[in-house]
Amino acid sequence: MRSEDYTEELREKHSKIQTRLWQDPEYRKMQSISHSKRTGPRVKYVDKVCLYCGDVFAVAPWENYRKFCSSFCYGKYISIFYVGARASNWRGGLSFVGYPEDFSEELKVLVRERDNNTCQLCGRTKEEEGRDLCVHHIDYDKENCNPRNLTTLCCRCNPKVNFSRSFWSEMFVSSVRKNLNKRIIDLDYMILRKPRCGPCGRKLTKLTRER
Repeated sequence: MRSEDYTEELREKHSKIQTRLWQDPEYRKMQSISHSKRTGPRVKYVDKVCLYCGDVFAVAPWENYRKFCSSFCYGKYISIFYVGARASNWRGGLSFVGYPEDFSEELKVLVRERDNNTCQLCGRTKEEEGRDLCVHHIDYDKENCNPRNLTTLCCRCNPKVNFSRSFWSEMFVSSVRKNLNKRIIDLDYMILRKPRCGPCGRKLTKLTRER
């Protein structure tokens, strides 16, 4: 039957027939048996207790590995119990160590200009990011501020490279070697290693030396 031939009168007639059939217990039992033969037996869910909130939730047999009722509880549990030395990415507290004086804004500007203000992983530019891009230490050593050890990343890719560090280090080393401006920035890096004032020990800027 075509859809245009299915009038309101026929629709109402079929609805009454279906209602009368489903009111019969024998018909419902027969439909239930027929459906179970097609789809198999019903799934027996297992009750589990959430490790974070303590609520009871049901899971299918193939989800028996679940320990949390929701992703919210999972995130809260990880943020509380997997911190410090218990975190999988723990490196002895290196993230709390500050950056040296050589890692200055002038050096970051030179590195970004060398990389054309473009993320060396995904290709996002400063204009697309809407802010200055991050400068990343290739060997993950904050004290090593040589421009050959620095590369430019966007805010999305910078956290990504904290995992599989050996892989990212090798990849970024090869990309920096291919950069034609590395000699120029090496010379600029020597300029940025400013001499110190004799009496006070403060680092002298380029402008101070010219005066």
